[in-house]
Amino acid sequence: MVTTTSTYQTVQPSTKDPIDSCTPHNATTYLFAYSTDLDGSIIDHQLDYFKQLQIPPLYTTFAVVRLDMRICGSKMLLLIKRYPIENDISQIVTKLRQYHSFPIIMISNSPSGGNNRQILYDLASKTNGLCGYYDDSQFGQAVYAVPSCFHPYMVYAANPLVSGKGTLRLKPLEPPVQDKFWFTFTDQDYGQLSAMETLLLKWVNDSMGLSLGIYNNKTQGNFNGNEVSGLVPLRHAVYDVTLYFEYTDSESRVLQIRVYGSDFVEDWQPYDD
Repeated sequence: MVTTTSTYQTVQPSTKDPIDSCTPHNATTYLFAYSTDLDGSIIDHQLDYFKQLQIPPLYTTFAVVRLDMRICGSKMLLLIKRYPIENDISQIVTKLRQYHSFPIIMISNSPSGGNNRQILYDLASKTNGLCGYYDDSQFGQAVYAVPSCFHPYMVYAANPLVSGKGTLRLKPLEPPVQDKFWFTFTDQDYGQLSAMETLLLKWVNDSMGLSLGIYNNKTQGNFNGNEVSGLVPLRHAVYDVTLYFEYTDSESRVLQIRVYGSDFVEDWQPYDD
């Protein structure tokens, strides 16, 4: 039975060594945290959204906890209004990797304080998480497009570095089963979009090819904030993955590409440093 609550629940840190016992099959917790200076209606909307979901049995508890809690395989949804002031994330990256916990971070484009928005994006990149930047008015819709607890199993993660115009052949994608998978990727590593002309993620095998993104002013998928997403049917096959991109400036950007499924996976996705 899944426990849900709209109030704070205390979860005690585990003292069990996670190195040998933490697998993608472990029952785990979905963690929700938010800046208290966000408008209360945004938080209420998200909590209502959780109540409408058909929750996978992987998640046995919902909780609001600190980021340093140690829970194997937990997924975190963080709504951020106040930017950090810290510059060192090495310890929290180590801990999140050790326990295979990855954050989904939604950041306001109009912060109430702080000065370091980039560090949150870097945290997501280093832990197979995802970081999106939104206007506050977009938060209500963005929660439907970011990976959430209805697709709990990560099957692909890559952090390609792009600049200017070009094409990158990425590591192949091999879905564990034939099913629909949730694709999501960022189009830049900071706030409002300013320089992107083309960004197309394409995956192809011997019998089919599909894509998401924007090309020749035509969009494929859902665009919200700095991320593109879509639910895509895939076969149990090996897909070649290619990223086509064009930006009007020469700035380097780290993008986050993630694919999630609803069926069991055997192993954690490797980190893309």
